[in-house]
Amino acid sequence: MQKFPIQAVLADDIIGVEGGKNLEQLSQARKKDHVFEITNAAIERVPVVETPLFSDLQNNFLASLHREVLRIAKLENAGKEVALVTTISFGRPIKVLGDEHSVNIEQSSQVNALKMNAYMGELVVAHNHPTTRNFSFSDIGVFVIDEYIATLSVVTNQGQVYVMQKSDDFHYDEARQLINALVDQYELLDYPEDEARQEAAAKEFLKKTRKVGIWYGTSK
Repeated sequence: MQKFPIQAVLADDIIGVEGGKNLEQLSQARKKDHVFEITNAAIERVPVVETPLFSDLQNNFLASLHREVLRIAKLENAGKEVALVTTISFGRPIKVLGDEHSVNIEQSSQVNALKMNAYMGELVVAHNHPTTRNFSFSDIGVFVIDEYIATLSVVTNQGQVYVMQKSDDFHYDEARQLINALVDQYELLDYPEDEARQEAAAKEFLKKTRKVGIWYGTSK
């Protein structure tokens, strides 16, 4: 049973939800985090993350995608969030611009059209976090629920990279149950603007990714 619907909003802070009494409070973004300036050096040093579900060539393409995310964020969006959406064949990506705290890929008609012509588990979504934050709870929710997304990554404005991939034994029901359990455990609906609770829930999920068939890795 689904506890609440999650929007396709990738966020640098908290989970975005809609519907239900007081659930809209969870989508209120924090305004405190510093937006780091993107330097050319940060773009150049973005590393290749060796993911197990990609070939060496695909992993290099993913690193190029991360560099392009930062270039676009730097030149076109004042360092704010940008998402690039493509498929595992790494064709020409679709660009979606966001704000300081989030980017909504569902608002893009091009992304929706891509999904209509894609198979489940075929999309790659890369986006930046203007701060140095890892995956947010919102990112995790989008990744788990969107059946088209196979790989989701974050590159921070300073060049750190975090990647999640759904493996062949990905368990949707168990992953969703884990999300719901963490919402309860950290009382996220009661304290929707508590930064520590949001971050703790995300960290707890990332510690348990293997149990639900998700690979999680970071740059070194």
